[in-house]
Amino acid sequence: MANRGHDFAGVPLYWAVARVIDRGGMHALTVRAAAAEAGCSVGFMRHYYDTKSLLLACTYGLVTDTQLRDLEGLLSVRRRDFVGQAPLEPLGAERAAELLATYLTLPEGWQLLVGVQLSFLALAQHDVDVADAVGSHHARLREVCATALSEAGVPVAALEEEAQDLWVLLIGLTALVPGLATEDPDRRHVRVTPDKVTDILRRHLQAAASRHRGDVDARG
Repeated sequence: MANRGHDFAGVPLYWAVARVIDRGGMHALTVRAAAAEAGCSVGFMRHYYDTKSLLLACTYGLVTDTQLRDLEGLLSVRRRDFVGQAPLEPLGAERAAELLATYLTLPEGWQLLVGVQLSFLALAQHDVDVADAVGSHHARLREVCATALSEAGVPVAALEEEAQDLWVLLIGLTALVPGLATEDPDRRHVRVTPDKVTDILRRHLQAAASRHRGDVDARG
């Protein structure tokens, strides 16, 4: 079941789907509603997307790639070995937290991408296509978490366990940041500000580094 519509519909269509979900929850999304939001025909939608499930999985791919792409790029540079270049000094917990917070504190107009994730996470429990997309994203997110922890001073031996904890924290924060998409749009509330998100992540990274400081000192 291929995504034949990607080259034709692409990002604008996925944004349209995300907006429909953001406004009314997952139950508001139909092929007809997505077509109307995107300004295309229902026939176009059905021709290029075999199922609603596939369209949703592709939309989730846009949502998560938009959130992670720049952050992955910034952090991946930190992990590369360049010939003749001295190793980079760790960023420290504060700067690592600021970078990690960009996963949740997107620019105005993009906040809906954070909120709609909750609807996709629920759908992934019984939709194979969406579950595959969610699983792929979570693997990428755990890798980002491991890099951020390393930059905060957590030793390599502890990264896998600590990255799992940090990943859980990020998923939990997704439910609290501005842009939360609930099944009842009238119940949305701004509960956590961008500064608060950064502060929460900074304290978590500092605590993780402190837990393993003795291990680093012992090896030194």
